[in-house]
Amino acid sequence: MTHELLVTPSQHSYARGAAIFTEGAESFGIPVSEAQTYEWSLLLQAAHDLDNILDSSLPKQERETRVDSIVADVVGEQTSDTDDKGCQPDCVFCELKTVASTWSDEHKVSLVEVALQAKEIAAARRGTVRARQLGKFAIYEGIITARLFSFNQSDGRAGITGYNSWLSNLLAAGTTFDTSIDLPKDYEDELTKVEPTATNRARLLAMGLPSLTRAIKATKPSLIRPLVGAVKSVTDDR
Repeated sequence: MTHELLVTPSQHSYARGAAIFTEGAESFGIPVSEAQTYEWSLLLQAAHDLDNILDSSLPKQERETRVDSIVADVVGEQTSDTDDKGCQPDCVFCELKTVASTWSDEHKVSLVEVALQAKEIAAARRGTVRARQLGKFAIYEGIITARLFSFNQSDGRAGITGYNSWLSNLLAAGTTFDTSIDLPKDYEDELTKVEPTATNRARLLAMGLPSLTRAIKATKPSLIRPLVGAVKSVTDDR
């Protein structure tokens, strides 16, 4: 399968994001390998690219079919021709497919489920007219995205529950703030019907504050500075 490269933030941003997750996990006493950090950086870029497809001007069925096809190919469920010779250099989906070949079935199912929920959220956002509902979708999006970077609770290692909760709150706050920042453009691009008024944007920011507060309370002091730096890096790439 040939995967089209999309315009995305620099890979440096994804590496920094993955590094934050790694430092976060290690701060909870969970050792993280270089291979795991690399996998997380690929997943961050893949999630961004899939989101771009869902937010594109393509017809709904075509958007969702394209996402389904890419995810199926990555986890090895594609029944059509999956020859990757046509992939462009550094195609993140091709790289992720190689990594995913070592995943457990449970891990692959998790990616498929997150992609399915992402499609549902993207479709619902387009018809949303109330800021509060849009905020709920943003929080939910952050929570399901966190599944891609969380550890299985059955692993039994100490610190997993704390890390997973920290990450879920961090991403819930991040997606909500991002939704507020992007509201004018998203409204212009018809990705939502919520008007980009100051009140609506403030309401979205307010909805993300509880998650941010919980994340900060659980963040080790040594992580605060790199966390702020990572957020700034992503913002600068927008």
